[in-house]
Amino acid sequence: MNQVRTGTGCDDADYLLVKYKNLVSFIQAVHSAGGCPGEISFAMTSCSGVQTAVKSACSMCSMDLYLGNSSNDNIVYRAPHDQEANDKFLYSVTEMGIGFEGLQLLFTEIMGIPCTMAKIAFQRRQTKLMNAQKAAVEEELVRARREINNGQVNIDTSVCYDGSWSKREFTSNYGVGFVISMTTGKVLDYGTRSKLCEQCTFAPYKKDSNKYKEWYVKHKEHCTGAFVGSSGSMETSIGEEIFERSKSKSSDPDYGLKYKELVCDGDSSTYNNVWDIYGACQQCQLYSDMTEEEKTTFDSSESGDKHWQSHSALNQSQVLMQEVSVSSCKDWEYAAGRGS
Repeated sequence: MNQVRTGTGCDDADYLLVKYKNLVSFIQAVHSAGGCPGEISFAMTSCSGVQTAVKSACSMCSMDLYLGNSSNDNIVYRAPHDQEANDKFLYSVTEMGIGFEGLQLLFTEIMGIPCTMAKIAFQRRQTKLMNAQKAAVEEELVRARREINNGQVNIDTSVCYDGSWSKREFTSNYGVGFVISMTTGKVLDYGTRSKLCEQCTFAPYKKDSNKYKEWYVKHKEHCTGAFVGSSGSMETSIGEEIFERSKSKSSDPDYGLKYKELVCDGDSSTYNNVWDIYGACQQCQLYSDMTEEEKTTFDSSESGDKHWQSHSALNQSQVLMQEVSVSSCKDWEYAAGRGS
């Protein structure tokens, strides 16, 4: 019977992340060499983050096998630059809200799973993951928009818009806003605002140093903490950005939409800033400059009646607003004309 001995170093870990299919192939290959009286040794040949490779060799025969935890590894070949396990591992801990220090505590100190990833490598992989997620989200948004425009451009459509924050009471440092189609119920575009930038907070240099100034010049374009204003104004700011984007990209088949009817939930602050984004007639421009008392007088006059009766989403350039009191998803369906 074969004798077995283990190596040192990373081999002293309590647990390893192993890909099941690779383990099955590895065991089958080792078992097939069971008739050899040689001594089988196991040693960790690669330990990068949680990406590991265990080499098994026999002292007498030519058996030389690898157990890696990547889909591209096999029992005779170790993919040298494959980082599948590290990428999936980082994705998992990011979804759980675990940072670098938490990763080291939970997996290395408590579980005994070797993780040799340096902090700078962790941050680079987070950036890589963020870029991949942004690309995936954009693909979904393009598909959602093409359901409406069918590859055509400058298509008018009805949407609802709303914002949210990471916590209540309008003291949040982070806000997000979404435009949702009233036809399909799918998100068509979104935007974010932040008062804080984690990269600036945890910059590797002191803020009064020359190195920090050099670092910030490169970082400034990507800084996420540039928003200045109240938390409540984030919703309006994001809405303006999204409507401006629809205006600039309405001739792009991957966008191709104009949000000409806006369903609001009672907060008209966003509408007041985007109603004329695509242009407006002279009378409506004059109306927007009136006081509330003047608007009331105009609305009740014969001229006001004629003006509003002549306006529709089909023959006017400005965004029209439909305000509804929303208490359930069914209310949105009625607002969009889809309720029964």
